[in-house]
Amino acid sequence: MNHFRVTIENPRIEVQLRERIAQLEEEVRQEREGRISRWREEQWLRQQLLEKEEEIRELRKEIESLTEDRNVCMAKAKDALAQKARLKALEQKLNRLESSNDRKRSREHCLEKDNQKLQKLNEEIAKSRKLMKDELREVHRFDGVKGYSTLTNKKVKSGRVEEAIKSLQHISGEGPSELFFGDVILKLSSTGKFRSKMSHTEGYTLYHKVGFSRASYSVMNNFLRQKGILSPFPSTRVVMQQKRVNASRDQFEVTSETSPTNPSKLVIVVQLKDVKKFLIEKLEALDRQGKLIFDVSTGRKLWLCIHGDKGGSHFKLCATIGNVEVPNSAYHIVPLGMFNDEENSENLACHLGNLITQINDLTELELLIGGNKEKIPVEQFLGGDLKFVYAAIGHMGAASNCPCQLCFVKKREKIGSYQVGAIKLRTEVDYSQDSLTGSNSVYENSSFMFHRVPLPNVIPPSFHIAMGLAQRYGFDPLLDKATELDNKSSTKIDGNKKKAMRTAKGLVTDIRKEQDKLACHLESFQILLEVLERFKNGSIHQSRTLQKPCSAQWCLFRDSAMEKSKSFRSVQLSCSSCSDVFHAACAGMWSLEDWSLFDSVDQDFDCLSCCGRSGTMIVDDANRLYGEMKEKLEQLKEDLEEAQDNYEQLMQAVGGKGAFREALEKCWSRLGADMSAWQQNFCGNHVMKLLKEDAIDEYTSLFPPSPTISHLKNFLKALGKIAQLCVPRSMSDEEMEELNEQIGIMWVHLKQFRSDDIMTPKLHILLEHVLPFVHAHKTWAKTSEQGLEALHAVVNRLSNKFRSTRNEMEKMRLIFNNLLHLGFVNANC
Repeated sequence: MNHFRVTIENPRIEVQLRERIAQLEEEVRQEREGRISRWREEQWLRQQLLEKEEEIRELRKEIESLTEDRNVCMAKAKDALAQKARLKALEQKLNRLESSNDRKRSREHCLEKDNQKLQKLNEEIAKSRKLMKDELREVHRFDGVKGYSTLTNKKVKSGRVEEAIKSLQHISGEGPSELFFGDVILKLSSTGKFRSKMSHTEGYTLYHKVGFSRASYSVMNNFLRQKGILSPFPSTRVVMQQKRVNASRDQFEVTSETSPTNPSKLVIVVQLKDVKKFLIEKLEALDRQGKLIFDVSTGRKLWLCIHGDKGGSHFKLCATIGNVEVPNSAYHIVPLGMFNDEENSENLACHLGNLITQINDLTELELLIGGNKEKIPVEQFLGGDLKFVYAAIGHMGAASNCPCQLCFVKKREKIGSYQVGAIKLRTEVDYSQDSLTGSNSVYENSSFMFHRVPLPNVIPPSFHIAMGLAQRYGFDPLLDKATELDNKSSTKIDGNKKKAMRTAKGLVTDIRKEQDKLACHLESFQILLEVLERFKNGSIHQSRTLQKPCSAQWCLFRDSAMEKSKSFRSVQLSCSSCSDVFHAACAGMWSLEDWSLFDSVDQDFDCLSCCGRSGTMIVDDANRLYGEMKEKLEQLKEDLEEAQDNYEQLMQAVGGKGAFREALEKCWSRLGADMSAWQQNFCGNHVMKLLKEDAIDEYTSLFPPSPTISHLKNFLKALGKIAQLCVPRSMSDEEMEELNEQIGIMWVHLKQFRSDDIMTPKLHILLEHVLPFVHAHKTWAKTSEQGLEALHAVVNRLSNKFRSTRNEMEKMRLIFNNLLHLGFVNANC
């Protein structure tokens, strides 16, 4: 470093410069050292790079060596795979050869077994032949005879029988042997060797199942006896003894009373004396026969449902026991009481009050079940149609403001605006409070007839719900649609047949009245024309009754012919222009319209003179008006004929004479359903036939495709599935879920094609109250009203059977006694 010297006068500045020079020298030294350090680092890195390049060259050599080794290994592996494939092919060939050998050995084994079987069969045939020979030898031997049931040869059996007959014939001696053989058969029957006669109970059961009368049963036995045929039936006396034992008349009583609603009517009442005792005997009999059951729906309780309904002339109060497999049979249902009066709460309480008290006292029954005495609680339910349910709980019925017995829903709500689930349920307390004031469709001072039945145990009437909804929303719309398609008239039906008929008939009547009125007016007008002609010619027929003519130039009433005119009366009015007084006809009031205005209001008019009409002009005006009225009369005749044709076409469609209606009814009949001619509906069994899917597809296919028909078809299919779930047993979870689903489907489609229709109580109950009942009791139709409906037919047959009995009390006694017999047979046989 070269140093230079500078002379500075200020010492402080010199010191600063020296410090700055020293600082710069230090920075130069550090820079030199940094460069030396970086150079050394670069030298080291260069050395490292050379070493790595050398390693790379060595690795490449190793890779080339490994590649050569791999190629050698792959070649060896290919050779090994080829050898393995050849080995596998050889193994498969070996397996095929071994399998072939196995099949050969199996066939040989089977052949050996077949040979063994043939040998055994030959041995058995030989034994059978020997046995046959032995049996043939033993046919004519009587000591140590082989058992008949062990014989196998038909010829041997036939020979044995013929030998026995010959022996019996020999024992019977000479003469007819029918009596001997009959006694032999009777003796065999009495000793149990051979059964030729029914027991007393079996004869009693057959007597009632077939429906014999005492006379017909005796005639049958006598006929068999006369023909020499051994009768298998017990005697009539024995059957009558069984009747007195099994269903004694002491179990019920028959009385006559005055009707509380019709004092002039004598009512015959029959009812059980002791309901509890009768039920105990029936339930114990069911248990002895293995028919009494306790399932998920009943628990360890007795399911007792009270039904009531009027069929024909008799009201029947019955009980159905749900603890059996088939609870809804007409022969299982227990008849509690009957009377021939109207069905209402007042008559029920009056005629069957004692019976109702006994039912209300049933809380538990002590039964002998399986040999052990057991007290079983009784859970009561209320069934039957809605009319009976309403009467039993004090409700005013379906036509009241709150038509549902289970909630406070209002009546006459449209289907399209109805909200499912928006209800408030009733309680027993609500009924008690409403009965004090007679509000919410509850009768004032009313109460529950059957105290042991809570509201949740009121069973929705499944049978009537299915029938009612199918008829109201299914079959009736189809009939209306068929009528609409058959209607070739100009009058639209729009679902109201009566209104359409009145409209069409009213049109015919109005046109006919107008025609008759115009025809009568024309007759009078002809007289007026004749009078005008005579005035024109100056040759009138002077009237003798006219006191003073009017102010007209031609006072028509001066002619006596005007007295024959019915339309033109001699009334007078004043001209609004000249104020003179004229007869109406003389002033030019000739048309029907003029006279209708004259009769209805005070009108202003001008006389013919003020209108500038006189002489021949008046005659010409009259002739022209006459011609117009004749044309109008001809037009009215054509209109009347057209209106009559329209009415006849409408009546043909409404009366069911159209092609679509006839095709629909024929299709229903072909499916096994015949519509009632009077009520235009179907019975329960026929409704079920029409709710099958195949049947629905068939009769709905008669109509042109449309959204309405599509929704109606789906509605009926869903309703059919709902009806199929009305089973008299406990329902599974899957069935309850399906019921819920089908109710939803039915509701969706119903709203699509009947949104303007009214909600009926049955539809409301199905939507709101069926599922809660099903979820609570695991069943819906375990004890439905179907059994009581079937009982009506049984009672009708019995009424016909005893139709010759004049005494009504005796007739009622016979009918009720036969119902008890049928119930006994059902429980014990």
